[in-house]
Amino acid sequence: MSLLGKYRLVAEIARGGMGIVYLAVAHGPGGFTKLLVVKELKPELVEDSNFLEMFLQEGRLAARFSHPNIVQTYEIGHEGARHFIVMDYLEGVPLARVVRRRSPAFTTTMHLRVICDMLRGLHHAHTLKDYDGTPLGLIHRDVTPQNVFITFDGQAKLVDFGIAKSFSSSLETRSGTFKGKPTYMAPEQLGGEIDQRVDVFAAGVMIWEAIAGQRMWGQRSDIEVLGQLVKGHVPSLAEAAPKAPPELVAICMRALARERDARQPTAAVLVAELEGFLGQSGGDSVRDAAEVVAGLFDKERATVRAMIQRHTSEMESRKDGDKLPSLHPAAPDSLATPVGDSRLRGTPVAAVPLPGTQPPQGATSVVPNAQRRRSPALFVGIAAAAVALVALGGLGAIGVTRARGAAKIEPAASSSPVAVTVVKVEPTCAKGMVQIQPGNFFMGSDDKDDFDFEKPAHKVMLSTPFCMDIYEVTTEDYKAASDAGNVKRAGQTNEWEGITGAERKAFDPLCNIRAPEDRGKHPINCVSWEMADAHCRALKKRLPTEAEWEYAARGPDGRKYPWGDELPGPNFLNACGKECMAWAKKNHIDPTGMNTAMYPDDDGFAATAPVGSFPAGRSRYGLHDVVGNVWEWVSDWHAPYTSAESTDPRGPQTGDERVIRGGAWNGAMASWVRPTFRYHDTPIKRSHGIGFRCAMTLAH
Repeated sequence: MSLLGKYRLVAEIARGGMGIVYLAVAHGPGGFTKLLVVKELKPELVEDSNFLEMFLQEGRLAARFSHPNIVQTYEIGHEGARHFIVMDYLEGVPLARVVRRRSPAFTTTMHLRVICDMLRGLHHAHTLKDYDGTPLGLIHRDVTPQNVFITFDGQAKLVDFGIAKSFSSSLETRSGTFKGKPTYMAPEQLGGEIDQRVDVFAAGVMIWEAIAGQRMWGQRSDIEVLGQLVKGHVPSLAEAAPKAPPELVAICMRALARERDARQPTAAVLVAELEGFLGQSGGDSVRDAAEVVAGLFDKERATVRAMIQRHTSEMESRKDGDKLPSLHPAAPDSLATPVGDSRLRGTPVAAVPLPGTQPPQGATSVVPNAQRRRSPALFVGIAAAAVALVALGGLGAIGVTRARGAAKIEPAASSSPVAVTVVKVEPTCAKGMVQIQPGNFFMGSDDKDDFDFEKPAHKVMLSTPFCMDIYEVTTEDYKAASDAGNVKRAGQTNEWEGITGAERKAFDPLCNIRAPEDRGKHPINCVSWEMADAHCRALKKRLPTEAEWEYAARGPDGRKYPWGDELPGPNFLNACGKECMAWAKKNHIDPTGMNTAMYPDDDGFAATAPVGSFPAGRSRYGLHDVVGNVWEWVSDWHAPYTSAESTDPRGPQTGDERVIRGGAWNGAMASWVRPTFRYHDTPIKRSHGIGFRCAMTLAH
């Protein structure tokens, strides 16, 4: 078999002028296997110190990222003179391919939600710091639909930092080159000082195209586009999409301002403005987009899976030195055809409409004629693996320059990037789940102000990867399972020892199963531990352990809340605010037990909220509503902590009460929504404030 370091090479994904990308398998104790992507710098270029340093710097930067909206890099390695980078293996497609399918099912709102997730990842990269706390000042410089990847399990990831630049870089751009695609460049990239706002401009182009349903620069050549940029001219979105809401148009055109000081100062501000608009209009989520995308590409997905399965099974019998099979598509579908390419002289097609509208008359986007004749091709994604090779363009057209210096112009000759979609065979998470890698963390807290039942902080190792639901189990999902006879029907009443008539009158209407049409997207509540456990098992999943839940909520870095150390507020979670206290006054009952609110503002939901309504509060692994909304049952019986280190703890074998975590919509104290906060109750309790999410052990 072919080996590169400890990785067994399964097949060749792509080969460019500067590098080779492989599908690989990592093996470990106990039959552990994991599919990965390995990118190798071509051996003949290793002797060129400039190329080698650029390759290694790309890997070093990529390995620093830890964000659900940026693809993960695991290792930079070498074996003898062979240098390689090991990256995550995702299942999904680039946004560019989705847009080219022109499906009305992929709505403009979905498109904008995907861009919002990309912007969150971009902000993480922009604000990354060195180990000594010095800002790295990273600029992506190639923010385009080709480099935004939509996974089938509901995440959008920014990929390809191969031409990113940093204040701390010791490498200069080669004389006479510029970096990025002209159709997404900011004017200052053509000469002068640049900063991270060039990426804001590129995101503005993507927003323009999402709203208008067509390329911003139409059929103009690269030279024509550059000429317009020098003049500071940007096509009018109001003219291209006359029915678009003016406030949305204003957000987009601010990002496209000629003077960078007039743009949104950061990616975070841009996403906040977009989310502010989308929050008012409601509509589809990234989760909905992923479902549409999975349906659009189900045939290609199945075909690629079969190919990978076959190559994986043949791997053991392959001799060292044998030529690797190829996953190159027979007819490559370029994801980044330059605007000036003759292949763009295609047939106009209907623009993507805004939600609830028909495609505007006369709105067009351009699709290559060659693409219309092409049979469905197979894609194994450079983008999916965050391979900054830019496929066939390779490292020859990239470099790292000082952000404070001026970019110099000399268009680099390179072929159009070819991207293909990486697909997992196994292990894989079920749809709607996210995979979380093994790791160590300190479970609990030693902070003097925290409660004794959160103490002591003790070291825990989770030794195997596992999957967690991205969202709490919804009312509609639970109802579907109960309607099919797989689980008991959810309770329409609250049941706990000592419940009063006044409490029943106030809280029973909050059982979401009472209004499945109106609250189908809300978390299921009024379910006992046994009902939650049965639902997960019916799906061949399980409830998470207490350790898995806490690790998924806060990760290994000791943060106080899923989003970081900032105190809870209505932008992060659904807890008790102004709206909760108004509900209490109206119903003559105190839902918090303390007659107080966690924050003075209104979070928009007097009781539970639709899952995913507070994206700013996601955990580092992308879990929504992991605190607030409803408490969540976990699998463990309750027992006090000890200081002993442990591996894969599962709590005591027996007990009287099960652990619940995360706080709920009626949380009055910030301490209740700390991921270290532990609560426990009898397994038969059914409450308006308790729901659950499922976990899954990966099969190897």
